[in-house]
Amino acid sequence: MPDLDAPDAVVAVLWLVFGAWAFWWYVPLLICAAGGTRYANGGEENPAAVEPDGTDPAYTTAFDALRGLGYEPLGPGFMRLTFYLRLWVFRTKVRAFRKRAAGRFAFLHEGPYTPGWHQVYFATCWADGGLDLTCGGFSEQYSADDGLASEVVPTDDPAELEERHTGRVAAREANGRRRDSDLALDTLLDAAKRHAQLSTISPTARLAGVELKLIGLPTAIGVGVACYALGPWHWLPPTAGLLGMCIYAYLLHANQTRLAAHVRARAAEQQDAGW
Repeated sequence: MPDLDAPDAVVAVLWLVFGAWAFWWYVPLLICAAGGTRYANGGEENPAAVEPDGTDPAYTTAFDALRGLGYEPLGPGFMRLTFYLRLWVFRTKVRAFRKRAAGRFAFLHEGPYTPGWHQVYFATCWADGGLDLTCGGFSEQYSADDGLASEVVPTDDPAELEERHTGRVAAREANGRRRDSDLALDTLLDAAKRHAQLSTISPTARLAGVELKLIGLPTAIGVGVACYALGPWHWLPPTAGLLGMCIYAYLLHANQTRLAAHVRARAAEQQDAGW
């Protein structure tokens, strides 16, 4: 075994820090990859609670745009994921609206890492338990399976999104589907919960699996090889693990910073355009 070139106490501290960080980071990631993510939502019908308070101009713009399309405020809500990628708990804000004449909902979805971007969704709940969603995003996407149809359109303009949603829903109605006539907030929340496995948990599990292969496996191999070559009480194995995790944490932070800057720019464009 090679001679130690650092005191045992220093090596022990390095292992302790690396082990604690790895536990905090990889336990939820492993559970997520195994499909153990848990979805929950909730809310209350309280229109006054979703009125803009003047502190978030982007939200005021989105709120006014939905009101201009005939949607009335319904109430605040939340969506919570437990064991979401590297996070033990991930919680987002939801502000819900409804349009009685059209028999559908709209809601604004705000994530904790993208403040200032209120992602616009339109939702139609079907009498058979199905759910149709249309939202704004960064690229065109569409999926439909097991009662859930979800379309992402590369725009945040509520009028454009509503038009896409209206056309798709009309085609489904022409084929015999019936809307759920109950436009209570619980109807929307229950439908979202019913389809969470398909819309949220399964895609998240795939992402976690990819991350484990790209980051977790190389880190484990690197630390294992260093332990085999130098022994577990050499300073290099835990240091190598910490260095790799620090680099990845920096890359994640840089990506979140870039995304936040992009979101702020889009929000500014929306306010200038006035929707």
